[in-house]
Amino acid sequence: MLWLALVVFVGLTRNIMMLLIRFIICYASISFERKVLCRLGFQLRFPRDREEVLSNPLHLFNILRSHGAVPFDSVLDSIHPLSSIESEPDKNSTSGSVTLSYNNETSIKLFLKFQTGKGMAMWMQALRAAAEPGIVREVDFYTKLAEHVPLRTPKCYAAEKLPYYNVVFVALEHIDLKFDSLEHRVKDVDSYRVTPDHVFDSIDDMRLILTKLATMHSTFLGTVQTNPHSSWIPAKRGLKYCDFVASLGGFNKPPFYLNVFRSLEKYFLDKPLTLVHGDCRPGNMIYVGFPAKEIIFADWEATNAAPLAWDFTYATTIGLPEELRKEHQLNLLRDYHASLEQDEYSLEELQDDVLLLVIVLFYVSYTVTAGGFWSNQGNTTADQFAWLHRVMTALLEIDVLKVSELLEISCQDIQELKNFASTWQQSIFSESHKK
Repeated sequence: MLWLALVVFVGLTRNIMMLLIRFIICYASISFERKVLCRLGFQLRFPRDREEVLSNPLHLFNILRSHGAVPFDSVLDSIHPLSSIESEPDKNSTSGSVTLSYNNETSIKLFLKFQTGKGMAMWMQALRAAAEPGIVREVDFYTKLAEHVPLRTPKCYAAEKLPYYNVVFVALEHIDLKFDSLEHRVKDVDSYRVTPDHVFDSIDDMRLILTKLATMHSTFLGTVQTNPHSSWIPAKRGLKYCDFVASLGGFNKPPFYLNVFRSLEKYFLDKPLTLVHGDCRPGNMIYVGFPAKEIIFADWEATNAAPLAWDFTYATTIGLPEELRKEHQLNLLRDYHASLEQDEYSLEELQDDVLLLVIVLFYVSYTVTAGGFWSNQGNTTADQFAWLHRVMTALLEIDVLKVSELLEISCQDIQELKNFASTWQQSIFSESHKK
């Protein structure tokens, strides 16, 4: 036993040391790129932002030629910026749209993304790069996975990454969008539209999102870890896709906080995983027509391997106003379950998983919000408060006795977690009113 303990200790120590070394390298690389290379005007192999694109359009054009997006012998004529994002204006600092004209008669419209979590503190960017060396999820999704996913996604013309600098470049098809608002709802039969989460209220559109997702979930259920197109995703079991909750969010917390999460980890440990969108909310979808006859699934920055019901729980909890979720969630789950091409999960098992994943969603929401990890990522205040309020409402509604039976832990731990969440929610909204 002593030898076994020693081997485990040495293994853990080695892993921690390797992580620390990668963290130091990443932190130094990111700092050097931001504070030296960028300020000196040093050109990376792809542009950092739209200003760099407009000042040197030939750089972008050469990238498109190398990726086969335009003929290799074509000649650039001009470049023009297109309109900014209306629904999430803060994201214009990390993305932009342009039209490239070439060969006197041909043009291509592009939506360019440079988002890599740059709004995070630099230590957090470095930690993320060190924890998943070489992985940049959206780039990896478009280069390795997109063509194998049975969903409509934006066409990708080019996707590149420099992980240790935490910079990426993704060139997608530009789609002319109309934006729903509280004052004006887009009801054109053939429109391409986007609906912010705090405005979204369409059960029909939500049903279409979920039944489309069911096809992808069925395709990768139980094989996401071994499928050659998705095996690069680090999460391999249970709740590994969000284990940062314990390492980052569990520090200096009361015992019940980690007790409940560890019980959730145990419950989901041997549940089959599937490929998930990861940030599956209505605001990340493009709706074709009204009512929607097709969905374009965008924003794959959080793609992951997770329990089957994760995307469903995320979408219906974050994406629906509380009264609509309470009224329609069970029927939506029935439709989702009926669309799954598998016999492994019963509807009752899915219901239990959704109940418990609401708690997991709270842990994720609390960790990223309290830690300020997504504070400067371009999301609107209206959406952020809608998400927080909806997650908290769903958590406070959970059946404590049912959760206690499923997780085999005391009702007291679960009730204390609910009390903790309620107190935190009140402090967040109280602080917002002061501002």
